[in-house]
Amino acid sequence: MLVPFELSIIANRHGRLTPSLAIGWKIGNYLREFFNGLDQVRLAVGRNDDTHTALKHMRTESRFPLDLLPPDRGRPWDVLAYHPITGTVLEISFIVPEEDVPEADPDASYDTLALAMFKTSLDHFVAGLISTPLDHYCNIIETRVARSHAGRGTVSCRRCGKTVEGEDLWHINGLPCCQDCSGMPESWVGAN
Repeated sequence: MLVPFELSIIANRHGRLTPSLAIGWKIGNYLREFFNGLDQVRLAVGRNDDTHTALKHMRTESRFPLDLLPPDRGRPWDVLAYHPITGTVLEISFIVPEEDVPEADPDASYDTLALAMFKTSLDHFVAGLISTPLDHYCNIIETRVARSHAGRGTVSCRRCGKTVEGEDLWHINGLPCCQDCSGMPESWVGAN
């Protein structure tokens, strides 16, 4: 299977090429093109798999760290990208059904034919991921976000109704939201 050069380097550093490594690389390329580079983009990954590994390798020149959040936080995204200069946020959620990802049969680990068949199916699956546009296996939602400069006083969150102090508010597409409803990691509060 022919693999793009950058993905090949990432896979060699990681030790193997996996579907989530290929997806992470595709997401990184998409974000690099969308934001004209990754150096000014804050990224959070809600999955502790090879998606995180690929994005980490692609962000060598960024001034922001790559945040790995616990996957059980109930976030509606797998990867979150925030460009503080423009206030643009991309929420990326995987829609590849788990049953579509080839799995090795643990009982066939010593069977060379079964292992060869698994590797072939995995190669075909990864080749499909590489050659298919990202929006075929990921939902991508773009929003505009800004921290509130309302100062003192309280405002109601438009999503949950919770009363929030003005300085703890996010504006999502122009509507005031609390920290929880914004979907933004707490470590990004006040970060620009």
